[in-house]
Amino acid sequence: MDQKMNNLRCKPGDLAVVIDAKYKRNLGIIVKVIEMDDRTGPVRYALETPVWLAESQKAITWVVNGTRYSSNRGPIPDAQLQPIRGAPKEQTLQREAVVQRHCGTFLLREGLSRMTLGQQKGFFKSLEEGGFLPAV
Repeated sequence: MDQKMNNLRCKPGDLAVVIDAKYKRNLGIIVKVIEMDDRTGPVRYALETPVWLAESQKAITWVVNGTRYSSNRGPIPDAQLQPIRGAPKEQTLQREAVVQRHCGTFLLREGLSRMTLGQQKGFFKSLEEGGFLPAV
């Protein structure tokens, strides 16, 4: 598991956007990564899947064995999240590979090419609703 831990996208304290989800309503939700999920709740993922406990202002939906769960706090696999971080000062940004958007006092870097137009709109709407972007 240590090798997998070194390859994680997120870390505790990160803000992240949900970029992959079974339910489209979850796409674009901004979450705060709390800690590794302890797998004790009703929503559980395979043991080999790195999963974070995350929270958000908008409710996240899961369905397990036909039962629907909706909460502002719950497990999300690392692979379904894209962290939102400022670019390190020493890092050279390649404009061809990264779409950039200024967001408040930090530079938001996101691989928007992996998202559909609808997902991109949802992403930016979540940022606006969370107070991370001014409403346009």
